[in-house]
Amino acid sequence: QPHPQRNRSGKTLLDLGRVSNLPTVWTNCLAGWLIGGGGRVDRLLLLCLAASLVYVAGMYLNDAFDADWDAVNKNDRPIPLGYIGRRTVWLSGWAMLFAGLGALATLGIQTAIMAGIVVFFVVLYDAVHKGISWSPLPMAACRLFLFLTASSCGQIGITGYAVWCSVALAAYIIGLSYLAKAESLPGMLRYWPLPLLAVPLLLAIIVNDGEAMTGGL
Repeated sequence: QPHPQRNRSGKTLLDLGRVSNLPTVWTNCLAGWLIGGGGRVDRLLLLCLAASLVYVAGMYLNDAFDADWDAVNKNDRPIPLGYIGRRTVWLSGWAMLFAGLGALATLGIQTAIMAGIVVFFVVLYDAVHKGISWSPLPMAACRLFLFLTASSCGQIGITGYAVWCSVALAAYIIGLSYLAKAESLPGMLRYWPLPLLAVPLLLAIIVNDGEAMTGGL
């Protein structure tokens, strides 16, 4: 029979890392890597592993930064509940963040630079998102530069097409995030982010032609 404390500890770590969202990180990595020319699968696997570390680290640091706010407004999170100490979350988050960044840096100088920018926006978002109305922007920047990090790992590297794809991804995330924020607004005002959700489709229409457009549609 599993020990209940051990079960709770495992669930606490999963809750802190919000691991259910990891597939979105992996698909961003796969798409960016393919648009960057693909190549060796071992580089893709290392990319996904390192990006996962950065993502989970960002989620840990998010809870560490928000612990005081959560204690008052959202006391169902692991730190306010007393399931794990804030200091432990800080140390774990920073350790995973630098481990992920270090692993990405082994994939090349361009990848190291892009990954460094990702880490910057991860920490920026975690530190300020509760106090600003434009928090979707640094969140979108994280995904934009993650996509470019992945593209830099491919045989071709970062191209103009990769940049436009990353911008389209960021626009989609900004639209989706603001749409979620605007759910409680009255009337048509809540729907202003909808055009941003169509940016990836618009990009597909622009860059695909002939048989590629037929297949895409």
